[in-house]
Amino acid sequence: MDKIVNIYRSLSLIPTILDAKLSTSGNLVCSVWSHRNLEKSKTTKFLKNILLCSDLTTDYEFTPVDISNELLYSSSPSEKYRAVLREADEKQYLEIWQQQNLFRTVDLNTLNVHGKVYCDGDFKSFNWSPDESKIIYIAEKKAADTEPYYQRKGKKMIIQKKEYSWSRVCLSTRLG
Repeated sequence: MDKIVNIYRSLSLIPTILDAKLSTSGNLVCSVWSHRNLEKSKTTKFLKNILLCSDLTTDYEFTPVDISNELLYSSSPSEKYRAVLREADEKQYLEIWQQQNLFRTVDLNTLNVHGKVYCDGDFKSFNWSPDESKIIYIAEKKAADTEPYYQRKGKKMIIQKKEYSWSRVCLSTRLG
């Protein structure tokens, strides 16, 4: 049994490629990989960049970077910007990165324009406009504001409490 477990552990470390892109300059391959992390019981996604020589041989392989909490990402046409959609605490955040730093973060929930952004399946889309001024994505329709079935009155009714002696009430009812 231990042999089977060890084989499974070693096979789970073999990554699967999810996506790959060649830079516009043609000398950098950006690839996204995933593999099963048995200790965390989760799938880990990581970004791996490879710098190529002019004859397309590997010049330098960068250390992989964990991107497990990224739902979607997209590089702008000029590769000057990178948009990243993340989720934390039931909220979705859109991050815009420049080549050197984080440029802007937008909490999509506070905009109150739409529901959650679709991140998988046929409706997944996350792309830059050609002029790099907008990002297009598909999201759920905003849920309509619902009102309670029974409306409360504007004023609260104040009921004054009267103190009764239960024994007197019972006696007066019987004797009455």
